[in-house]
Amino acid sequence: MIYYAIFPTKRLLREINVGDSENKLIEIISDKKYAQLINIYNYKHSKEKYYVKGWEYEEREINNKVYIYFVGAEMVYIYIDKNGNIEYIFIGGS
Repeated sequence: MIYYAIFPTKRLLREINVGDSENKLIEIISDKKYAQLINIYNYKHSKEKYYVKGWEYEEREINNKVYIYFVGAEMVYIYIDKNGNIEYIFIGGS
């Protein structure tokens, strides 16, 4: 049996999904003590290396904005589309 209390990232992903609104993301994640906001980048930074150094990442263009959180022992990139909805979630280890 897997206990989600041990895996904060899995616990978070039970609450947010692709297609959810940015407002829902902010509402849910702002209440999580285990999620630390690292940075927010918008589409103007898409050509820059906005990834967190030393952590796994997936090269991806920013269509609107990306929230980068440190959750548990993983870096979580949450991409928001131009309609204000989550379009993609990437989880990277160190």
